[in-house]
Amino acid sequence: MTDPSPPNPAPPVATGRPYRWSVPLFFLLMLVVCAVVFFNDPGPPKHRWKLPTGDTIEILTYENWYEGSVSMISKRVEGAHYLWVQFRSDFTDPDGDRRRARGVAQVLCRGADSMGIARLKVEPTRKRFFGLVTFSRPYWFEVKHGECPQVVLN
Repeated sequence: MTDPSPPNPAPPVATGRPYRWSVPLFFLLMLVVCAVVFFNDPGPPKHRWKLPTGDTIEILTYENWYEGSVSMISKRVEGAHYLWVQFRSDFTDPDGDRRRARGVAQVLCRGADSMGIARLKVEPTRKRFFGLVTFSRPYWFEVKHGECPQVVLN
């Protein structure tokens, strides 16, 4: 007995490469990512302050800062209000950073006192890996009668 219908032909073998666009798209995506990371706009020029110590620093952050926290163990709610200043440093001269932090405190203490702020947080700061990682060393100053006599916490 013969089958009256002929057998179905096999599907054609794929001759084109199905992933031929994946390699160029990958390189195009990498090119865009590298352009954003390496050639991004550094932003507006930063403020530079001349300190009484004779140093000039580049200010990264200058904010009237409020912060709050809740302790899960003791169920206490705490709040803090301080003037926060960060300036650029390379951390190669710790004594110089301390001197510059004291200079910033001398400049800002009278203004912080007039605003009713009791603490000052001054941080030499270094940014690495295109600004994704920030290192800082905080210096705390108590504001008393328009003066910041010494570092409270280091």
